[in-house]
Amino acid sequence: MRSRGGARKARLNPVPEGDTDGAAPRDGAVEFVALCDRGGRVISVDPDAACAWGVSAGGTVVGRPWDGLGLPAEVAGAVGRGFAKVGDGGRSFTEEVRVDAEGGEDGRVVECRVTPLPAGPDGADPVVVVLRDVTEARRAECAVREGERQYRLLAENSTDMISRHDPSGVYLYASPASKGLTGYEPGQLLGRSAYEFIHPDDLAEVHRVHSTLLAAADTFTIAFRSRRRDGTYVWLETTTRAVRDAETGRVVEILCSTRDISRRKQSEQELRESRELLQAVLDNSPAIVYIKDADGRVILVNRRVESLFKVPRRRMIGRTDAEMFPPEVAEVVRANDRRVLEARGPMEFEETFPLEDGPHTYVSAKFPLFDREGEPYAVCGISTDITGRKRAESALREQSELLRSILDNMADAVIVADEAERFLVFNPAAERMFGLGATESTSDEWSARYGLFLPDMVTPFPAADLPLARAVRGEEVNHVEMFVRHAGRPEGSWVLINGRPLRYEDGRPRGGVIVCHDVTEQKGAEERLRSQNVRLQEAAESERQAHQALKHAEVQLVQAEKLTALGQMVAGVAHEINNPLSFVSNNVAVLQRDVASLRQLVEIYGRADGVLAEHAPDLRAAVLSLAEQIDLGYTLDNLDRLTDRSLEGLRRIQQIVKDLREFARLDDGDLQAVDINLGVTSTVNMILGRAKRQGVELVSDLKPLPLVTCYPGKVNQVVMNLLSNAIDACRTGGRVCVRTEPAPGADGVLIHVDDTGTGIDPAILEKIFDPFFTTKPVGQGTGLGLSISYGIVRAHGGMIAVESEPGRGARFTVKLPPSPPPQPPAPPAR
Repeated sequence: MRSRGGARKARLNPVPEGDTDGAAPRDGAVEFVALCDRGGRVISVDPDAACAWGVSAGGTVVGRPWDGLGLPAEVAGAVGRGFAKVGDGGRSFTEEVRVDAEGGEDGRVVECRVTPLPAGPDGADPVVVVLRDVTEARRAECAVREGERQYRLLAENSTDMISRHDPSGVYLYASPASKGLTGYEPGQLLGRSAYEFIHPDDLAEVHRVHSTLLAAADTFTIAFRSRRRDGTYVWLETTTRAVRDAETGRVVEILCSTRDISRRKQSEQELRESRELLQAVLDNSPAIVYIKDADGRVILVNRRVESLFKVPRRRMIGRTDAEMFPPEVAEVVRANDRRVLEARGPMEFEETFPLEDGPHTYVSAKFPLFDREGEPYAVCGISTDITGRKRAESALREQSELLRSILDNMADAVIVADEAERFLVFNPAAERMFGLGATESTSDEWSARYGLFLPDMVTPFPAADLPLARAVRGEEVNHVEMFVRHAGRPEGSWVLINGRPLRYEDGRPRGGVIVCHDVTEQKGAEERLRSQNVRLQEAAESERQAHQALKHAEVQLVQAEKLTALGQMVAGVAHEINNPLSFVSNNVAVLQRDVASLRQLVEIYGRADGVLAEHAPDLRAAVLSLAEQIDLGYTLDNLDRLTDRSLEGLRRIQQIVKDLREFARLDDGDLQAVDINLGVTSTVNMILGRAKRQGVELVSDLKPLPLVTCYPGKVNQVVMNLLSNAIDACRTGGRVCVRTEPAPGADGVLIHVDDTGTGIDPAILEKIFDPFFTTKPVGQGTGLGLSISYGIVRAHGGMIAVESEPGRGARFTVKLPPSPPPQPPAPPAR
């Protein structure tokens, strides 16, 4: 052992009982204090201490030399060295020596202190020798050092962070594990408060535990989130204990052992979520889920059980089936549970439970639950309500029986085949119709086996086109005719077939079905009816043609009569107008001449104004008064204008009469070579008033034309019809333009009538030349105008065409050849 004044080990045999030589101090011996002189002789000693240290008591000690007191040699040697040091330097000397014991036992540690005292009055300078047994103290120090070494070894190698804090939470020490947990080196944590790293949501709970720790002596464990150096948070769990002062009880330090529990927290969260998910699945499952122990008492039920049986879960827990269901139901359920426990494996049962709306059938899948020793301790059941399925199965059976009855009594053949063309249904009507029942053949053999032919009654029906084969492939088949001839029907029969594919719910084909209707009699009746119909159609067509010809002739005759009457009327009107028009024109000419003479006479009378003033002043006053009253100057000046306007009006009336005569053309029964522009001009003049009344602008653009041989009056009628329709098609502010031009290649003339009206719907464009077709309101049109115009133009060997677009007006074009084709001879009268 290292001593304060040096290092030395000694070993002495222990002093036998009753022998004080070389005895080691006893455990817990008091200090041995002796006063000696400089020569090492004892001056005085504490008797009790001397006895405790194995030194002779009483006066036998005083005066004896130090090394003769019977103390262990190691102690005596140390004291001797102390006397030598004191004598040399006059300073105190202290040394610890070990006094070994025999038998391998640990010896004692003795502290030897030699201290010189100041010289007294008598000149003596004594020395105080103190021997103290420090064995237990040194052992305690060694234990503390070993504990500190072990603690540091544990702290520096533990994955948990070991830390020490002052009572406020400031770091005093942090083990190397802090780097992994917090991202900080241990030295970076010293002097910082642990609170600055704690998540704000966890601060209140940590403060509470901290306050409790300071007030109590218990050890506490708390979990919280702590911010790492990179700013992320981890879950930590700290076990903490307060270190208190032994005398005051005041907390001097807080010791903490901290570990990362993020994975545990994540596992707990996942477990919690898993449990919540499982509970949610159970509670939202339409099936009944329950667990019963080996005695049949309920351990767990889901929400579905509550809703069905109208009993809260808490009231079901711990109850048996016999306490919840009628005896007959409880006995069946309990017997099934026992079978599952005995079989030690899953089983299925059909069980019936009474509910508010009557008994319900459930299919119950049950399996045992095993404990750690492998023994079944409970039964878990999942029961699904199949009442609807049971009812559906019953209804399906009834429907199947009904369908079979219907199929068996149907007059039509019904054949159903699967995707491999195997027959599934072949009703009695099919057997009668096709001569034999269902076979295992495929579509390649059906035509030959069942005698199936195309409508020509000779060619076997192609296998790929057979209605049932097409339906199996996924096609819809409608109204397929087939001729069937077999041994049972050598004369053959006609069959009308419809087919549809059959599919699974996902759309995949699963087969096909056809329904065959015997139409043999219908076919014969249709053939007879077709023959009669053909004859009737021929007769009706002949009658229709005759009626059409008659109607057309009638229309033409009516129109000709109307034109003739119109021409005669117009000619008569023109003639009647011409007679008064002639003498009115002559009278206006005479009046114009006489007015000029009267003006000259008035001027001459005006020169006599001075004579009248001198000789007849009253007469002059009367003349002046009348002249002023009639505004003589204006009247004389306006007389020529009045007569000129009257002559102009008469000329216009003459032109109108001429246009009427030109339009009517009483000589239209004969072909004439005419200038088409003359007739167009007269027609425009005739209809100009109508255009003005409807607010439509009517303009002409007439180019020089070659003479055309035609019926002028009829051509004028065509132009009149086209202009009338164009004006009616325009709204107020619209415009109609009639243009003429030579046809290309000197092939006659072209007449164009353009309008800015509403246009013609494409859907009716092909009907506008049909007789009696009109889009005008009832009473405003007969539908004959365009039809008659079309007939007139075609009779001249010409053509009439129309171009139109809704909302963009229309253009009618008439082409007349230089001369019309020769007319065929009239048919002989019958």
